[in-house]
Amino acid sequence: MPVLSLYRPALLAASGLIALSATPAMAGAPHIGWENPELSIYGGPVITYESLTLSDTAVSQGLTTHGMSYGGLVGMDSRTGERSRVGLEAELSGSTASWSETQAGVGTARIGLGRDFFIGGKLGYMLAPRLYAYAKAGYTNLLVTADFTDTTGFRTHGSFSNSGWRGGAGLEYFLSKNARLRVEYRYSSYGDLSINGVKTGLTLDKHQVATSMTYGF
Repeated sequence: MPVLSLYRPALLAASGLIALSATPAMAGAPHIGWENPELSIYGGPVITYESLTLSDTAVSQGLTTHGMSYGGLVGMDSRTGERSRVGLEAELSGSTASWSETQAGVGTARIGLGRDFFIGGKLGYMLAPRLYAYAKAGYTNLLVTADFTDTTGFRTHGSFSNSGWRGGAGLEYFLSKNARLRVEYRYSSYGDLSINGVKTGLTLDKHQVATSMTYGF
């Protein structure tokens, strides 16, 4: 028996699939609308892994910590060309990351992160019928909390917000006309942290890898 005859059923099936997929193209099938929809308003949850570095401007090496953040986003984007898109996006999240240090005879200091708000623009391009690559940039504002407990157990607490900027890039896959799955990298810088307008000499930078599922309306 010829060797090729063993693979004849698979070859016939593959040929059939190729023919079926090629037939609409040869027949001039219409463009599928949701490959690059005219306008989409969407929202969904966001889960993020983050690495944060708190640096002293007088010291070259900073303190790095890791954590998770959880939140949600809303946005809108619209087709500007056959494959290009532009839009706006806002996100609100909270973080589990914190730093703490104990000094004998003095007490324990802890710095934690509260809510993080972002709003910015988004520009992208359809790489394939369901695959969308984009870049984003905008304004971000982070709430920082500070706690100090002395050796007697007396605790003081304060919080302050700092503004910065965020840039990022990601990929979205259209699961359906309305549902998208996203993975994204972004970097945020909050500059010199200030308390009541007084600079602390500490700077904060954040690297994140985020995943989200959005649904369009």
